[in-house]
Amino acid sequence: MKIRITGQSLRMRLNKQDIEQLHKNKSLCQSSSFGSLTTIQFQYELKIHSNPDITTDFSNNKLQVSIPDSIAANWLNTEQVGISATIKNSDNTELYVLIEKDFQCLVPRPQENEENNFPNPLALKS
Repeated sequence: MKIRITGQSLRMRLNKQDIEQLHKNKSLCQSSSFGSLTTIQFQYELKIHSNPDITTDFSNNKLQVSIPDSIAANWLNTEQVGISATIKNSDNTELYVLIEKDFQCLVPRPQENEENNFPNPLALKS
């Protein structure tokens, strides 16, 4: 799973293996270590829940995005590319969340392993 945070925008991209794990376990959690304190990790999790709304939370160095099971089921089992929502925060700011299937790049990137990415629909049109 890849994440990108820019200002008040959060984007998560999942490859085929990530999708399978999320479907099976109702949760996908990964972590990254930074600097000299490798015992402290930044964790990021996408989970499926029974609430009707997409929600976000950040506590104890963990970013958690939760999606309703009804929305997740449709996304996981169809060709639907992404799920998005604008979430109002307690301070009246808004966070835009986009969760999408990760496609293979149109231009090969030697530093990226894309074997588990979804075929890019634009490449199929060539």
